[in-house]
Amino acid sequence: MAKRSRVRTTVRVGVISRIDFMSAGYRRGLLEAAFEKFRLADVRFIVIAGGLISNRDFARYRRTVEEQAKAELRASAAIEREKPKDERQPVESSKDLRERIRDATLQCAAEKLAEAIPQMQDASGKPVKIYIVTAPALNYDGAPGTDIAERLSMLRPEIFYWGREDSRFPLQNLRRADGSEKDFWLVQPVKAAWRSKYYSNRPDRLVEDKEMQTSQGLPDLWLSDCGAVFMMRPQGQLSRMRVSPPGLHRLQEVTTSENQVGVCVLEFSDRDAVPVWMNAFKDFLARERSLIPAPEGATALQLAIFRQIADHPSTIGMLESALHRSRKTIEAALADYARVSRQPPIVFDEASKKYDFARAWMQETMRYPVVDRAALTVDRMVAFGCLHAGYLSTQYRWWVNRLPELILENGATILVGCGDYIAGLKHNLHLRGEVFAGFNYTQQEKLAARLVGSVMFKVFDARLTKALSSRQRRPSEAVLTAAVEAALLEFLFFEGNHDKWLTDAGVDPLATFEPHLVEYLTEKIESYLREKGLALCDVAGIVRRHVVFANEHRLPSGLVLGINHPEMGRAQTSSLRTQHTMKARPNCHIVALANFHETIMIQEYNAELGQRVGLQVGTVTSGTEFEDGKLKVVDTGVAFLDAYSSDGRILVTRTVFEGPRPDEIENRERDEIFRDFLGKIGV
Repeated sequence: MAKRSRVRTTVRVGVISRIDFMSAGYRRGLLEAAFEKFRLADVRFIVIAGGLISNRDFARYRRTVEEQAKAELRASAAIEREKPKDERQPVESSKDLRERIRDATLQCAAEKLAEAIPQMQDASGKPVKIYIVTAPALNYDGAPGTDIAERLSMLRPEIFYWGREDSRFPLQNLRRADGSEKDFWLVQPVKAAWRSKYYSNRPDRLVEDKEMQTSQGLPDLWLSDCGAVFMMRPQGQLSRMRVSPPGLHRLQEVTTSENQVGVCVLEFSDRDAVPVWMNAFKDFLARERSLIPAPEGATALQLAIFRQIADHPSTIGMLESALHRSRKTIEAALADYARVSRQPPIVFDEASKKYDFARAWMQETMRYPVVDRAALTVDRMVAFGCLHAGYLSTQYRWWVNRLPELILENGATILVGCGDYIAGLKHNLHLRGEVFAGFNYTQQEKLAARLVGSVMFKVFDARLTKALSSRQRRPSEAVLTAAVEAALLEFLFFEGNHDKWLTDAGVDPLATFEPHLVEYLTEKIESYLREKGLALCDVAGIVRRHVVFANEHRLPSGLVLGINHPEMGRAQTSSLRTQHTMKARPNCHIVALANFHETIMIQEYNAELGQRVGLQVGTVTSGTEFEDGKLKVVDTGVAFLDAYSSDGRILVTRTVFEGPRPDEIENRERDEIFRDFLGKIGV
């Protein structure tokens, strides 16, 4: 393979959304964890994308302070009225009081945030800049968010209030092909939206509205919404890539589609593709109470009480039943616990009659463990669908030449096939000139096998050559076997509807594809080894172990991968089919699917599996006449996913979409073979 320059300028941007300061779900510990992730990622700058505060909770706080001040004002006024007129002091007016309380509460919130938001330095010791864009919607920042952000920028010189609703962020030292500076554009909601079942509804609508409204040139990436969902869509069908970031607080309710907690890192470079890292924190919150440190110096009974309350808030009766101690003894232990100010504080709620940890301690003092991803197990995969071998519009040259390079660059070890490896012959595709003339089902499956096998072998060649070059002596058979196993991609695949068209003729789908792929790879690997003066006795067995047909696979980490090819049309709502498929595969950590020729990645969380990934991949074609007739635009390319996990729980992911650039797309004319034939015979 031709070598390409690997020297690139990279700008990493950390993205935080929905801190929701002042809400019950606010956690300073999550801010600390986020900044530690940003430090490990070496981000250039940080964006707080909406939800700096919870407007509704701030309003409640201000009303409470105002009511207290009014009560004090009434008491003061009553005292003054009792005095002789010449001794009375002027009393503050209600208007002045409201203005004073407004200013004081805004300043108090800004000062607390200035203390809570961590400070971070880059490698040279300079402060990393933090840019805030507020969401004017009343259920997010509202008007107070703007005031607090402005005050915050005065308290912390490295914090900038960048605007409300939408703002653009230039990426210094990164240039487009025309020489202009790259940037991304953040858009936020101005008004509250109705709850939606589908994660993509509002992020897509906000971008579409802005694209209609603006007269400015488009950015390189849209960062959309603060609805606490995590979604990615590539450029292709869309004019530009879109990302919607997760939230960073303990979710209290679903107002739109909130389900994700964490932070993401956008990795810009001189290339069009933008890898996005997602650091999921919802597992921290799921086991938050179990992470609370035991109080130092506590007695055995106090520790037992602490453990019981860590399981769930408890009444005195519940504690008595669980601990088998008298109420008097338990109450005395709790009183002693409070007297010496042990941490975390245990408080009594008069309304529920339950003992629990103080909410203020959970919000301000609770901390969460941050694990470097180097300590996690990683599954690196590249997923594709709708290869459609035989179509004139399939991007054969990009697939054969560029995809192996991308696999090596991204370090993928698993190739995931989501069906439709062939174009097929239904709907008179061969008569209509959409497939190469004379390519029957057998030839299409053989072509598909060679296309997949070519990619697998090129990656194998590069990896094994590198592994052998570092060895001084001839490897033993055991060492060579291990090296061959490590160099060969795992190909995990399932069938699609075009593949299943053969069943109408009484033929098993992919009956030619799989054995031909094994045969092709076996011959290529044996020939490679002979050229190196090496040999293995069971190359075919190794290849067969690496080519696995099933709709469910257990990955090396223990995560479960589900592969689907839903036999239905695409939907206007971009995340609908992916969410539908994830619901149908509830036991899979990762669900890969194709058929719709459009790409999207979403993540969601459930208590049993933890973080889950839905990866819908597009096609390797540049489109078909059928889609042209339906006014459908396709996403051409593949998707890379790195899933970092621990004990079967996904904690970090890296996703990047790759495909041929517009100038790399090759569209063959249907009479190309005819013209070539005429040229060969000289007429």
